[in-house]
Amino acid sequence: MKTDSFNLAGFSSISLEDLNKVKLRDRQDTKFVFNQNILPLLLDKLNPFYQVLEINGMQTFVYDNTYFDSDDFLFYKQHHNENRKRFKVRYRKYSSNIGLYFEIYCLYKGEFVKSEIEATNIIGLQYGYSF
Repeated sequence: MKTDSFNLAGFSSISLEDLNKVKLRDRQDTKFVFNQNILPLLLDKLNPFYQVLEINGMQTFVYDNTYFDSDDFLFYKQHHNENRKRFKVRYRKYSSNIGLYFEIYCLYKGEFVKSEIEATNIIGLQYGYSF
């Protein structure tokens, strides 16, 4: 399903500056799988409770991730085996020019803690090289 095939205009928007004031870094995520045909119905039901991030008039964003792991896929195995302490390390580049970030996640005692640094000036990344 293309991102422009559903309408987010009914949602109130939140700026990146205001979103950064909310403590989202330490959170518990729950993911759901459903048929894309019910997405419009779900959006209608969620509308009163959620806001949509808006940057420069845009509400949908594309980004590329580059994940890092050991030669024996330790991080993947920790995730797959649901270890209570595990890590995720990645670069995330937003195509909308929001930025490039180096991120480290640590799951410890059921809670994710995320650390990130802006990585736009790291040698190689400024020339579009991928790792």
